[in-house]
Amino acid sequence: VGIAFPSLEVKIIDKEGKTLSRNQVGEILIKGPSVMKGYYRRKEETEKAILDGWLHTGDLGKVDEKGYIYIIGRAKDMINVRGLNVYPKEIEELLYKHPNVKEASVVGIHHRRKGEVPLAFIVPQGEVNQRQLIKYLRVNLASYKVPLKIFFKESLPKNLTGKILKRELRKEADATLGDINGKKSF
Repeated sequence: VGIAFPSLEVKIIDKEGKTLSRNQVGEILIKGPSVMKGYYRRKEETEKAILDGWLHTGDLGKVDEKGYIYIIGRAKDMINVRGLNVYPKEIEELLYKHPNVKEASVVGIHHRRKGEVPLAFIVPQGEVNQRQLIKYLRVNLASYKVPLKIFFKESLPKNLTGKILKRELRKEADATLGDINGKKSF
């Protein structure tokens, strides 16, 4: 996304709040005069988002040795497959490169043995099936990043600004895949 404005400070932290070195992925924090002071009339949410003057963006990213900032995805969207981090954005970007994929979204869902697994939701353009897409993804991704299942849809749920609503896709996956061991999963 570029470098930070001169008036802004940026740092990347891990889950414990420790500042990470260059090129390590963690949560992006920002601080400076142009950063919001808080949410309007939402004191509790402000206290969670701004700690010691640092705005916790919820974005996962890194800063390279030249100071360039890269956004990898959203912290709440990260999928943990057997302790390995899977960033839905990486899978989505690859799916968008396929000529027969119009729209794509990837979410994580509980899996009884792997912790979580990625699932993909696709709006196709042209002829494509699950087997073809899985084969395409296997060539380009580590095996643990390949979605276990691909759902084909006519459209993906979006908010008023056109952002895909992943929470709705998670609900749909939970409802479709059933209940195993008291948890929505497969």
